[in-house]
Amino acid sequence: MPGHDLIVIGGSAGATEALQKIVGGLPAEFPAAVLVTVHTAPTGPGLLADILDRCGPLRAQRAKDGEPIVRGRIYVAPPDFHLLVDHRHIRLFHGPRENGFRPAIDPLFRSAAGAAGPRTVGVVLSGGLDDGTEGLMIIKRHHGTAIVQDPADAQTPSMPQNAIDHCNVDRILPAAQIAAALVELAHSAAPEAPAIKDDAPDVAEVGEAALRFGRPADDANAFTCPECGGALREVSEGKLRRFQCHVGHRYSEHALLAAQNDAVESALWAGVRALEEAAALRRRLARGSDARWPRIVQEYERQAKEAEHRAAILRGVVLETQNGKARGAVEPPRDVTPHASSPNGSGRVKRKGKRTAASKRG
Repeated sequence: MPGHDLIVIGGSAGATEALQKIVGGLPAEFPAAVLVTVHTAPTGPGLLADILDRCGPLRAQRAKDGEPIVRGRIYVAPPDFHLLVDHRHIRLFHGPRENGFRPAIDPLFRSAAGAAGPRTVGVVLSGGLDDGTEGLMIIKRHHGTAIVQDPADAQTPSMPQNAIDHCNVDRILPAAQIAAALVELAHSAAPEAPAIKDDAPDVAEVGEAALRFGRPADDANAFTCPECGGALREVSEGKLRRFQCHVGHRYSEHALLAAQNDAVESALWAGVRALEEAAALRRRLARGSDARWPRIVQEYERQAKEAEHRAAILRGVVLETQNGKARGAVEPPRDVTPHASSPNGSGRVKRKGKRTAASKRG
C-alpha cells in the first residue's frame, strides 16, 4: 500500500522559523513531496525556497505551473499565486484572495485532499486568524492526516489554535517534533478509504477564470452604486427601469451607464498612477540595495519593468477610451465569448453580422 506521500504545509507570521526546523529534520531519502504555502506580500522577492533549500538535504524550489510533483522535493508557493495540486502536477492560479491572502493555505489543502485523499498530510503552523482550518477539515474528510503546531510553541498561535478548535486533528506537536512525525507517516501505509469523487475545479481556479473570461452577473444586486459602493436594487416603474442603492442614490439606465463610465475612467487612471509609482519605488529600492544581494536587486528590477509594462498598456487603454469619447464613437455590441477551439480563453473574438465586400478587401 502507498504511504502518505503528499505533505502540505501552511503558515503565516512565525512560520518560517518552524519550517526551518521541519525541513532540517527530513532525511535525504524522504519518500514524499512537500508543498508549502506561507502568507507573503504579493510584491515580495520570494526568498523562502532559497532559505529552505539551505536547511536540509532536500531540494527546495519555487513552484512552477504545470511541473510534475516529485517525491523528495519541496515546492514553495510564489508570491501572489495560489498553489494547487492537480493529480500529480503543480498548478498556479492568480485567483481572488482567500482570507485576505494570495497565496492562501486553504486552496492548497483543498486541492491536495482531492488529489491524494488519505495519502495527504496537512500541517498548520504559526500564524494569525484561521487560514488553513477549512482546508485541514477537508483533508480529514478525505481521510487524510492533520498535524498542528502546538500553539504554545508558535510565535503567533491563532492559526494553529483555530485549527485545533474546529478540526479533529491527529497530532499537536512543537515544530521540532513535526519532522519525525512526517517521516513516520511517509513510511507507513495510508488507510484504505473510498475515494470522494469531485471533478469540480477549485474555487481558486474558478475565480481566476471568472476574472479573465467571466460573464456579467444576471442579478442586478451584483452591481454597485458608483457613488457609495452599495449594492444596487432594480426598481421597475412600468417599462422604465431605475437602480437604487440602500442609501438612496438612484439612477436611470442611461445615468447609471454614464456614472459607471466615469468611475471606470477614474479607476483606470488610478491604476496607471499606482503602477508607475510602484515601478519608481522598485527602481529606487534596487539602487539602494546592498550589492551583496544581487538576486534582490534583480527581482526589484524585474518587478519595476513588469509594472512599467502594465502601466503603458493601461495608459493606452485610457487614452483610447478618451479619444473614442471625443469622437462620439460607440462600440457596437459584440460576442466576446472565447472561441470553442481556444480552451485557454485566448481564442478569436466573434463579431456578429456579415462582412461587407469593402471590409474583406480592407
